[in-house]
Amino acid sequence: NSGKTKVLVNYYRRFQNSYRSLKQIIAPFKDDLSSATIYYYKGLLNYASHAFDIINFILENSLLINGLSVQLLDYDYFEDDPTTSATFESSGVKYNLVGENTTNPILDIDLIFKNHRILINKLGNTALVYHNDILIHTFDNMIKNYMIDVLNRVKSLFFNNTQNDNFKESLDLNKQLI
Repeated sequence: NSGKTKVLVNYYRRFQNSYRSLKQIIAPFKDDLSSATIYYYKGLLNYASHAFDIINFILENSLLINGLSVQLLDYDYFEDDPTTSATFESSGVKYNLVGENTTNPILDIDLIFKNHRILINKLGNTALVYHNDILIHTFDNMIKNYMIDVLNRVKSLFFNNTQNDNFKESLDLNKQLI
C-alpha cells in the first residue's frame, strides 16, 4: 500500500472509449442482470479472463464465483490453461461459460437483463443493445485503433503524479481466476 508501483494489465477493452460509453448506457439497468453466457476459445486465463474483465468493468461489480460446475476441461492450446465449459453463479446471476475447441478466434458475451439484452461479439469489437426486442444502440469498431486509448491510459498512469500506486488494484483484476 505504500509503494509507488504502476501496472497496466492487458485488459485493453476497459481503456476503450467505446466501452466507457457502453458502461454508461448499461448503468441504469446494470443491477437487473439475470444471466450471462460467454463463448470463448484458447484457455480460461488466455481468453475467458478478458470476458470476465469486460463484465466486471461494464457492470462495476466483481464476479464472485459460487457453485462452480465444470462440464469440460479441454487442454487444446495450453497445458496449464484449459478451455473450460462450466456454469456458476455470482451475486444471484447465472453464468454459462462455453469453451469452444476451434482455431477460429471467438470471444462473445450475451448479457440478459430484465428488459434489456447486450450482445458483445466479434472478439469484443461490436455490441448491440436491445430494450426488450428493439435494437436501441449499436457499437461498431469498438477496438479499432485500440492502442491509442491504451497509450493514453499509459500516459495518464505513468506521467500523472497524483495517481497512486495501483499494484493491488491490478492484482484484484484476476483474483477470482487465480
